[in-house]
Parts: sequence; structure tokens; C-alpha cells
Amino acid sequence: AVVRSCVVVVVVAAVLVVVLLLLVCVVVVATVLVVVVVTDAMTLEDASAGPPPVRISLPALRDDQVPQVEELRKLLSAEDVLKARPDASEQAVWSKDSTLQRYMQARQWNLEKAHTMAVATMTWRAQMKPQQIEPQGLRAQVNGKVYVPGCDAWGRPVIIFDSSKEEFSEGTEGQM
Repeated sequence: AVVRSCVVVVVVAAVLVVVLLLLVCVVVVATVLVVVVVTDAMTLEDASAGPPPVRISLPALRDDQVPQVEELRKLLSAEDVLKARPDASEQAVWSKDSTLQRYMQARQWNLEKAHTMAVATMTWRAQMKPQQIEPQGLRAQVNGKVYVPGCDAWGRPVIIFDSSKEEFSEGTEGQM
């Protein structure tokens, strides 16, 4: 009778251990499911909101920099490449203080170098006409070679260049 009692106790203990293990498994699975659902919801919210806007602000012009920006504006307004542009929006861009300030900053406030750089940009824009690129014209060139799968931790776009999609039969003109 004692052996029988011991066997019953061992069997009951084993059953309780199995039941406890099953409960632990259920709790673990439920926790994992909750974490996955919450993570997916957060990811969907983040994806629908898109990357955070990039705000680039230039420092305010110092008193000694204002005349330099004005001088650059005066030099550029005399340029034939700008005068030849009928596009008012193009001329408006070159009249903005922020545009001129960026060119001056890029060349450490050297007026001659900033002027040369700005004229080179104007010439390139006049020849290449980037303002005339239309999205529907680019759709034919979409082949998956370059794509943006998302953003990094700081909201900057991550660009992937997949060289396996290269089409050598089309030539290399215009390919990135």
C-alpha cells in the first residue's frame, strides 16, 4: 500500500509538472504574440508617418556677411546665363538669401570661389534642365536597380544599388 501511495504521489507530481510546463509555454507564446503585434503596429505607424522631416536651417547672417551676400547677388544678376533663363522660378531661387548663403558657406565666404561655383551650377542647370524632369518620364527607367527600402534610425533614406539588375544591352548612357 505504501508503494502504491508513492506511485500515485509521483504520478500526480509528474502531471502537475507537465501542467505547469504547459502553462509556462502558453504564457511565453502569449507574450511573444503580444510583442509581435505591438511591434508590427508600431512599425506600421512609423511607416505610414514616413521619415521625420529634415529641417536644414542656416545660421543667421552676421553683420559682416550681409554685404558679401549682396555682392554675390549683384554679381550673379549680371550673369548672362541667368538673364537668358525665362523661368521666373529659376531666377527666384538665385535671389534668395539662403541660396546665396549656402554658396558662400560652401566656399568659406570667398566671394570669387562662391561666384564661380554658382555660375557653374547655373550653367549646368541651363544645359541639363533638371526642372523639366517629369515623374512619368522616369517610370520607363524603373527596373529595380536603385531603390529606397526605408530609412535609417535618424530618418535618412537608405539607397540600395543592385548591380545584378544592370542592363548592359541598353548601353551605359544615362545609367546610374
